[in-house]
Amino acid sequence: MSIGPRTPSTLLTDPLSGAAHLEETVWIDAPAAAVFAWIDDQRNTGWHMSRPSLAMLGSALHTEQLSPNPTGPGATYRSHGRVLGLRVDFTARVTRWLPDTEKVWQTIGDPRLIVLGSFEMQLTIKPEAGGSRLVTGIDYTLPKSRAGRLLGRLLSRPYSRWCLHRICRDAKAALEKR
Repeated sequence: MSIGPRTPSTLLTDPLSGAAHLEETVWIDAPAAAVFAWIDDQRNTGWHMSRPSLAMLGSALHTEQLSPNPTGPGATYRSHGRVLGLRVDFTARVTRWLPDTEKVWQTIGDPRLIVLGSFEMQLTIKPEAGGSRLVTGIDYTLPKSRAGRLLGRLLSRPYSRWCLHRICRDAKAALEKR
């Protein structure tokens, strides 16, 4: 478990990387422990990429657990598949995990993505007004290839917003129907 304040993502330090940070927030009528348990399950936070959708251009990714531990510091997952015939393959590892409060994971190695380069996802839960406030964030770079950077300039922001929105919407729907 990481302790102490979260350091800003190193993805944002290179001005030539096309790096950006986006956030979305939602209030959920559920205790922080329940919200954290939901977001700590990779099947929930990655669900939006595992089903065909317009944002995924009708494709879906498969996710597999690589680490012995499914949650907590060092938990590692690989997501892979094809989108419009292009191979997508990336591995992400949990780098910060504070029970009932915060989970951060980031890509490791050289991710094969279409509109993003490397990324770091931050999920923070704060008790508020009898429920919890979930703040989802992403720091990302653009892909390294010329074609990837062009597509990234056009689509990285709307795609990242869609991901954050889906995580917030799915968490609220799942937790408030209980």
